[in-house]
Amino acid sequence: MFGLVLLSSSLLLANQQQDELKYTSDDVVSGWNMYDYKPNKEIKLKKGSVKPEKISKKATTNDVNDALMAILYELRETRKELKQIKQYINPNAPHYITKKDGTKCLANSDKDCFEMPIIQEGRNIPALANLMKEPTVENAEKWLGVQGKLFNRANAMGVAIKFAALNGGAEVYPVSQTNSMYSATANNSTREKNLIKKKLQKYKDNIGTIVFLGETPVLEKSWGYESLSRMVYPDKSLFNLLLVFKTQGSMDIYTDFYKKLKNKELSSIYFSAKKIVNPKLFKEYSVKVSPTVVAVYKDDKKGIFFKNTIAKGFPTKSEIWYGYKEFLIYNKILKEKDFYGDNIWREAK
Repeated sequence: MFGLVLLSSSLLLANQQQDELKYTSDDVVSGWNMYDYKPNKEIKLKKGSVKPEKISKKATTNDVNDALMAILYELRETRKELKQIKQYINPNAPHYITKKDGTKCLANSDKDCFEMPIIQEGRNIPALANLMKEPTVENAEKWLGVQGKLFNRANAMGVAIKFAALNGGAEVYPVSQTNSMYSATANNSTREKNLIKKKLQKYKDNIGTIVFLGETPVLEKSWGYESLSRMVYPDKSLFNLLLVFKTQGSMDIYTDFYKKLKNKELSSIYFSAKKIVNPKLFKEYSVKVSPTVVAVYKDDKKGIFFKNTIAKGFPTKSEIWYGYKEFLIYNKILKEKDFYGDNIWREAK
């Protein structure tokens, strides 16, 4: 019974709208006359009237019509809101605009069809989008107001982050960092490198250090042949050092240099290092300039093997040690929080 009442009342209302708004019979069948119906005044459910979800068999024809018109009105309003939101979400979606001569063109398809594109920030902030569309003083004032709020909030976020990091330590901020919490003193840097050495001792048998030489002799001469041993001196601390030369001639240059070197400590480092001539390894490790330093990690028990270039051109001892740290963190052997700033004073010597 209720279905018949609903159907008859809907058809009655549809026929009335067809006469008033000149809709065709096809429009009535498809329902467009109901959807696009524009009442003379805003239609809303009155207090105490039957809500659409509460319509029952006891509802009168007026209740049904009231509920239907309320639904249609809300649908139209929702469509308007969605259209406006869509314009902000993707204001640069391809669309046609009207040029000064009255013809239509695809926005930004040529210089005579320009429309200011909205950058990503403008999509998220209507005040900025409005300023980009219409750079008026009024729109600028609104954007400045919003921008001021954003800057103040960003500043508060920065302070909150600082306090949280200082108070919480590595568990709250599990990163490898030092100078954001401590002054960048030489003592600080030395202790940080000592901490790296301490953390890496556990893996010293798995880490290899390959130094490629002989690819770009001019660069090596500028770097200085003595620099090779300086990377290790005085504690011979590089892990499992291997020198790979491009040619026998390039090895001879270094050998002759260190034979004549008066500093016997540096000379002994060179002659005690493992050395090979292997041009194929240069290609395998994608070596384009020399010196190039490659870190290798190998764990036969776990079946793990990693290799990454950690320094090249003018490598220094410090650069290689920090390279070790980044290498093992990147390959998930160590964690960032292992090198949290507090540890350099608590663990390192």
